Formats: sequence, structure tokens, C-alpha cells
Amino acid sequence: MNKKLILAVTVLLLLALASYGLAAVNGSSKAYTIHTRLYVVFLWHMHQPPYVLPNGMVLAPWPRLWVTKGYYPMVALALAEHAHVTFDFTPTLLEQIEIVAQGKYDDPYLQASEADPYSLSEAQKLFILERFFDVAPIQIERYPRYYCIYQEVKQNGIQWALQNFTPQDYLDLQTLFNLAWYNVYILERDPQLRPIYLYALASNCTTHFTIQQRDLLLAGFQRYAERLLQLIEERGGGSGSIEFVTTPMYYPIMPLVANLTSALQSNPYLIVPPTGFSYPQDVYRQLLEARTFYNQTFGFVPRGLWPPEMAVSQEALELVAEAGFNYTYISGDTLALTLGRPPGVLNYALWYIPTEYGRLYILARDDQISNYIGFGASGDVNSRGPLYAANKTYWMIKSVEYQLEQAGVKRGVVLIALDGENPFQYFKDDGVQYLTYLYGLIKSDRTMKMATTLEAVEALKSKALPLERPVVASTWAGDFSTWVGNWEQNLAWTILYNVRQDVANWTCMYEAEAGDWFFWYSGYFASATPYIFDDLFRAFARCAAARYNYTWPLDEPIYFSSNAQIGWAGSPFERIVTVEGPYTFSVQVWSPNYSPPNPADAQLIRAVLHFGPVNYFGGPWTYLYFVPMNFSGIYGNNYVYTATVDLKPGNYEFIYIVQGSNTYYAHATSTADGNYWITVLPTPSGIVQSAYVYQVRVYGGGGYASYSPASAPGCVYAPAGSTVGIVVAVQSSGTVYPVLHYGYGSWWWPVDDVLAKPVGTYGGYTLYEANITLPSSGVQYVFEIFQSGGVYWVNVNGANGQICAS
Repeated sequence: MNKKLILAVTVLLLLALASYGLAAVNGSSKAYTIHTRLYVVFLWHMHQPPYVLPNGMVLAPWPRLWVTKGYYPMVALALAEHAHVTFDFTPTLLEQIEIVAQGKYDDPYLQASEADPYSLSEAQKLFILERFFDVAPIQIERYPRYYCIYQEVKQNGIQWALQNFTPQDYLDLQTLFNLAWYNVYILERDPQLRPIYLYALASNCTTHFTIQQRDLLLAGFQRYAERLLQLIEERGGGSGSIEFVTTPMYYPIMPLVANLTSALQSNPYLIVPPTGFSYPQDVYRQLLEARTFYNQTFGFVPRGLWPPEMAVSQEALELVAEAGFNYTYISGDTLALTLGRPPGVLNYALWYIPTEYGRLYILARDDQISNYIGFGASGDVNSRGPLYAANKTYWMIKSVEYQLEQAGVKRGVVLIALDGENPFQYFKDDGVQYLTYLYGLIKSDRTMKMATTLEAVEALKSKALPLERPVVASTWAGDFSTWVGNWEQNLAWTILYNVRQDVANWTCMYEAEAGDWFFWYSGYFASATPYIFDDLFRAFARCAAARYNYTWPLDEPIYFSSNAQIGWAGSPFERIVTVEGPYTFSVQVWSPNYSPPNPADAQLIRAVLHFGPVNYFGGPWTYLYFVPMNFSGIYGNNYVYTATVDLKPGNYEFIYIVQGSNTYYAHATSTADGNYWITVLPTPSGIVQSAYVYQVRVYGGGGYASYSPASAPGCVYAPAGSTVGIVVAVQSSGTVYPVLHYGYGSWWWPVDDVLAKPVGTYGGYTLYEANITLPSSGVQYVFEIFQSGGVYWVNVNGANGQICAS
């Protein structure tokens, strides 16, 4: 019995069960008659960020490898099954697929794959052993020889493999890695590749492959890229069974590029850079560029716009309408936020927002069904079979139909939208049987209609509902914390803001605005090569900038990771007073697995000074600065890192961020908000002629008791927690700034500064008083008086002054 006949029989059996199942749901012994017409819209989203540097170097293989693993097979399968499906191929992905089709996409994985296994360099061998298992584990397990190699390397280590692997082993790995990046749909049908596929399926630990087999696989990437582009050109007009929609050109998160502070609509607790980023014109230009790209490349303009990461806002959607698109998509969560309540069956209505450019129709995603396919179906397919998972998905869709029927809704649309790439690599057969069964079940159900987005909109637009409230800025994830809020993301946004002030290359600017970089800076998601996304972002920013004078050099990586554990970091100087000009910040770092410290290991730790000006201490930062710090020595068991910054007068708060295998945030212990504080004073004009510590005042009972200062180890005693004033007498010309510089206890940790204020005169001297709350440890102190050209130090009888807590 052939596969088509098996499928037909299966579908008939399932449909026979369908009426029985609905009758059971309805509590009736009679078959339940469906009067609702449900349009089922599948949207498969295909995207990769731009991996081609401005100089033409290609950093990653994924646009090439996904051509044969997901892109071509998904389109070909939909066409073969006559399934009405919508695809989103992002323009930045298609630009790279064009390069693949031209045979010019020379990524590092392809270079290593093409290398002669009998003359590999040590670097090439290492790359193959480290990177040629970058595929879902189930793909490795499919081919016994591949799994044997994987186990050898995993159990014995890469160094063992470098010493023991033969050229044939490397050739086998070259062949099998590339084979694993072919979809079963292709391998079962391609007459050149099918023999290699069957041979690999039947392999064992002693099976070997030939250069000819490897090269046939390598040639296939270009061949299928050409076929995919041809299919899009031939089928993309929108009148057939498949439809193509687009995103803005380089995949910006539209609400954030249009107005970064819109992120606060769905999460007011996010930390958003105070500079913001507000360039709606960039979103609009990228929307127009996407339309132009499709028209010039394929001869048609998509009617639909897939919002990158399903991120929308009222402002962004109005830009979509202005650019000429007819419809777009939002998540079910976004609809709920906008309506202010769970949407229920309204999730399956066609919506629109009225704009001055006409109606923009909106389909809301069924998040539950979409997420099941994206995250749950693979487990069911692999454990219980593709028919079970397809049937489960079908009944989830059928339940939507039942909800509409119960609500008296005659027509509705269910949008099932998700990545068309990532989920199916975890299926035993790349999802081929699952999708074939699922498409067949829906097509055979007379109350459902598989539809492209265009078909669904045309069928339902006369009954579309207006969204009368402004659309709340949100994403598939709910809020925008995946793209803004942590320090790496906020650093990247601040870099982007600075670059945007003077742009030399607009293509690079738009590539730097891609949402992918911020996604990977979030740290929420695992990648085998996270540093690549950082390299790309900084390269595009560097290319875009006409001038750049921000505190983070663009040749300094934002992403950092090592095996050094950060056990502690801090600085004794917590409240600082200084004068304008260069100031050197210093932080000490202790690493338990690199102790005692060795200067040779200092590069395994990265310290960052993060600071911003404030109008008052404890208030919001009005700008964000990040400065990479340099290793400057060892103090005890700690590494010491410093950074010198030219500071202008004002108040600033700062922290230290220290990274290794973990991230440690060093905060102050003596300030109200836990940040370090620094007050920067204007340059003093005066010169100190003479100064001495005049008096210690202990306040209480509405007055104070005065004492002569005592030098350590002697003490002036005062109750712990009391207010103590330390008075310095200064004789000077012009403006000077006396600052009390004191440390807690005899070990001087932490160290705080207090600017002394004038309180009177005595014997030709001006008296300045600095007040502190006496800690239980007591304090030692000196005065540093900032004068023109330097600092005048004042102590007590040649030693530190000391106040002890009683």
C-alpha cells in the first residue's frame, strides 16, 4: 500500500472519529453539526540576521544550511500537498540566499568542509572537531557513524581526537555534518543524494565516506538555493496556494526603533537607556526597502507584513499602513493587553485599525497551538508518532471551531504562526510526516478551509472588527525584556544612539538596528557561537558611524565569557568627592578558581565601569556610560582593574560589572541606593597657605560637645550612630574645597568623602565642617583640600585622626 493511500485511509478514519468526538464534547449521543466556517492560516516565519560583514567576510553558515534543512523543503512540501500556506522570508535572509545561489557564500563551515582531509592544518582540524556537531542531537543520532564519532569526541575529548583521528575520520565528519543539514524531504527524493542518505542510515562505526559523496552534498546547497528563489519568483504573486509576506528590510524591532521608551507600556519596570532611541523614519525606510527588494528581485510586492518578533505598537502599525501594507499579525497576548481582558473567541476575529492610509487588517495568533507545534509536537512525534501529534494538533484547531460555534460566530480565522526553521530539526524525520498528516486532516475537513492570509482577509474583511484602543506595545514574549533592559542590551542601544547622530553608511545603520543582536545580548538563549552576533553588531555600527566618541570602543567586545569564577568584587571608595578632570576608578576582584592571582590569568576576567550623571543621589541616571577597565596589578588575593575617565562637574553614580563564567555586580555598602557616588567639583582657583584640624564636635541634646582632635592610636569617643562634625581650619587665597576623607575602622573599608562646608572663622582661618554618622567601627580620617594645581593634605599631628565609637 503506497503512502498516499495510507494517508487517505487515515484521514477518513480520523474524520469519522471527528463527529463522534464533538458529540462527546457536546454531551450528546448525536453527531454534532458544525455551522461555523473556520479559516486556518499557517504562517511559517523564516529568518536569519545578516552574517556578511561590510568587507564581504561571512561569519556564519546558517542561511546556507537552512536552505536544505528548512527553507526549500517547507515550501516544496506545501506545494506538493496543495496546502494553502503563508511564508515570511525576510529580505536580509533572502539577500544571503542569493549569495548562496551564486556560489559565493564562503562561510567558515563551508571552508572547513571543502578542505582536503589529507592536508588539514591543526586549526582546521580543531574547527571541525569543535563545530561539526552544531546540529540538533537527534540529527546526529539518525546516522550511526556520525553518532559513533560524536561519542568518541565526547568521551575522550578534543585533544585526544586531534592526536588519534585519521584523515578518513575527518572526511567522514565533513560528510555527515553536511548530510545532517539536509531535510529528509530532499534526501528521499533527490536521485544524487538518496544513495548517500540510505548508506548513512545503514552505517556503523566502521563505515566510511568518500570525497565524491561529500562534494555532492556540498554542491546541493547552491542548487537548492537556486530552486528556492525560483519557487518564490514563480509562486509569489499571491494568487496560488502559497503566499509570501515580508518584514522590514533588516529585521528591526519596530516599536523600539520608532520609540525605545514604548517598551515601558507592557513592562514599566524595564530599565531603558535615558537617551531613548526614537527614529520612526528608520522603520518606515526599512519597510519601503523591503517592498522594493521583493519587487526588484521577484517581481511582486508582498501585501502582508510580519512584525519582527511579533513586536508591535500603535505607532509601528501606522507606519506599516503608511508604507502600503494591507495586513499584519499580532500575538494573542498583545490582543489581550490591548483589549484589557482575555479575548476569548475574539482572538479568532479579523481586526483592523483605521489609519489615514486606509484599514490595516490584523490577525491575532493562537499562541497555544503555535507554541505546541514549536515546542511540544516534536516530543509527541518522537515518542508517540507523527500521526498522534498531527491528530492532537488537528483537535486543538477543531476546539477553536467548537468555541466559535458555541458563541454563535459563523466565520473566524485561526492564525498558527511560528518559526518555520527551528522546531522541525528536533523531529525524527524533520517534520515531514507530521506536516503531511496535519495538512491532509485540515484539507479533508469540510468545515475548515486552509487559507493564505490574503484569502482569509478577503473572505472576512466585510465583518472585520475595529480595534478602538491603541495597540499596546508588546511582543510574542509579552514585554520587551528580551531586547532591552540588561546592561549589554542597554550598552548596545546607547552605542546605536551615538552612531545614529552622524551616519556615514545607511545600509550598515539599518543592519546595526536588527533586533537579533539585542536578542542574543539578553542571555536568555543558548548559542554555540554567541560572540558572532556581538562581532556583527559592532562591525555594522563601526561601518555606519561617520564619527564616534562614546566611552565604549567599537573594537571592544560586548559579549564576554571565560571559565574564571567571580567570587567577589568591590572597591573601598564608595562616596567620592573630587574635582573635574581625569579620575581613575579602581575595583578589586577575587576569583576562587584563579587564586592566588597570576597576572597571566588577568585577561580571563573582564571589569566594566558603569556610570551615569544624576541630578541628585538616588535619582534617575540621565545618561548611561560604560567603560572597559584595564588590569593594573594585584593587591593581596585580588586582581585590580582601573579605568581613567575625564569627568565634568556634577554628581554621578556608578557600579562595577565583573565577568568571567558568571557576572558579578559590585555595589556600595554605605550609600542609600547601593550605588557608588562621586561628586565632581569645578576646578578650584585658590591656594592653601595653612590648614589644621581644629575641632571634633559630637552632636546630641540640641547642641554639641567639642573635643580636640586625636591622632591614631588615640581616640575621640562618641556614641555609635551619633552625628559627628569634624572641623578643619583653612587659610587660603581664592576658592578651595576641603574634603573629609575617612575610612571605617582601622582597615579603611569602606572609604567615604564628605565635602566640608564653611561654618565660621577663627584667628584668620576659615572653618569648614564635615558631618558624618559614626559607624560602630569608628573612623580614621584626613582632610584633602583641593586647590589650584593639586591637593593639600591635612592630618592630626602627622597621623590619621581617629574617632572611636563608645
